[in-house]
Amino acid sequence: MMTLLKVLSDRIISMNQLTQNLALGNLHDKILHALFQLYDQFGLESDDEYQRIDFPLTHQEIANLVGATREAITVALHELVKEGVIKTGFKTISIHREKLLERNIT
Repeated sequence: MMTLLKVLSDRIISMNQLTQNLALGNLHDKILHALFQLYDQFGLESDDEYQRIDFPLTHQEIANLVGATREAITVALHELVKEGVIKTGFKTISIHREKLLERNIT
């Protein structure tokens, strides 16, 4: 019973953080938060400073996750690539965990 309560409370905390981020964060923070959550579920460790999310993502799918338009996501992703926070490829995204942690994205 205690294990069930622990799992449920962790889930409630996670959902609370997600709703706060989606309601109050700017677009870059929303994208990074969503990518960090996906990394926790589908991330691949590597020796490189960038870790790949092993889940194919389109710009439209990211837009649906954060409640934005595809065009706005495309612009924001290009800005994040220029900052060195992420790397993108064909339906792949790799994140720079240290830079995300510097931004307090969790």
